[in-house]
Amino acid sequence: MLALNPEHAEAHNNLGVVLKAQGRLEDAAESYRRAIALKPAHAEAQNNLGLVLLEQGRSDEAIRCFERALQSFPGYGTALYNLGIACIWREDMSRALRCFTETAQAKHAHGRPVSETSVFRSRLKHDAEQLQYLTEQGLVGAEWCPYHEALTQLHAKLIPSETGEPAAPNRVPLSPVEMQPIAPSFNRLIYVAPCETIDGGALAADLDSAAIESRYLATQPEATYIDGLLTDEALRRLRQFCWTSTIWKKDYENGYIGAFLGDGFASPLLLQIAEELRRRLPRIFGTHRLTQAWAFKHDSARRGLNIHADAAAVNVNFWITPDEANLNPESGGLVVWDKEAPGDWDFKTYNSDKARGRIYEWLKSQGAQEIKIPYRANRAVVFNSDLFHETDDIAFKEGLINRRINITLLYGHRHRP
Repeated sequence: MLALNPEHAEAHNNLGVVLKAQGRLEDAAESYRRAIALKPAHAEAQNNLGLVLLEQGRSDEAIRCFERALQSFPGYGTALYNLGIACIWREDMSRALRCFTETAQAKHAHGRPVSETSVFRSRLKHDAEQLQYLTEQGLVGAEWCPYHEALTQLHAKLIPSETGEPAAPNRVPLSPVEMQPIAPSFNRLIYVAPCETIDGGALAADLDSAAIESRYLATQPEATYIDGLLTDEALRRLRQFCWTSTIWKKDYENGYIGAFLGDGFASPLLLQIAEELRRRLPRIFGTHRLTQAWAFKHDSARRGLNIHADAAAVNVNFWITPDEANLNPESGGLVVWDKEAPGDWDFKTYNSDKARGRIYEWLKSQGAQEIKIPYRANRAVVFNSDLFHETDDIAFKEGLINRRINITLLYGHRHRP
């Protein structure tokens, strides 16, 4: 395209996307700048340039790019979310939270008809449980009873009994008429619990930072775990936030559901934890800053996350569900392999369910060994994000507050050879 038309702004932007995927950041930035020069109001190119600058550690310039993208395209959710990440890097947490809140409100707090044409059985089960819990706790009123009834009836229709076939497809097609009564699952933030920072710190005061850093750095590739990560109050607040906040909007075939920073998962306490980790363990995190965070809730009747690696430098994965919910104390945690993903594999290759067979074959060829970390409440696993990992077998009690909840924090960007 560029050979035929060197003045085609979109082609320069697309070339930048390819170059960035190859790790050629300077070349990608030049392509984005060329697209912007040809079309100054090119919001996507501004956003893409901001991402390159952020990866290069140039957060002030990145912020200006995201701001220009939003000026050209008000309501551009991707740029608003990325602006929030950049504000974290500038330690402007209040503005970051405003960006994430606005992103979540635009995505999930509206009254428009749903556009989905299918529903996950696991979503119906969770949302019915959660609304029942909110009602019992007095956090929502009787006006939500018809919605709860719609969820319960549809769940019963699609899953006649809890002993139904677990191998049945999780996603079920529905007509617009069938979808409309459960619209709040998709376009409402019915309740979001307060989750404020903690004076004196959210991480346990007695964490031995030097010992944790030494264990992590002594293992090649790097991996360790920390017990008693959070204070009792921080753990309590996170549990209440996850149990009651209706932010769980991302469905997966395996039955777990996710909440991301741009879905309402961002909170003052979460960002406090992320920043305290970086400051308390400087030999692990170095200059790496938070790039993404999410939480997953699991359904005991189904399996957890398949094998994958993450596009970051350091991964922190910690668990908050009470131990008494776990029916097998020797399992329920994380399995990490001791071989890094090949440097020439891209994100889709090492983070795709379709690539599972290839990943296992490669690990076998490398003689990789499993590192199995059993589930414990308030335990964090800290490891090199290039390491393949997956959820161990899970067997937790039924019920909302017994669902296995893991929280993931990603720091920095993947090293490119």
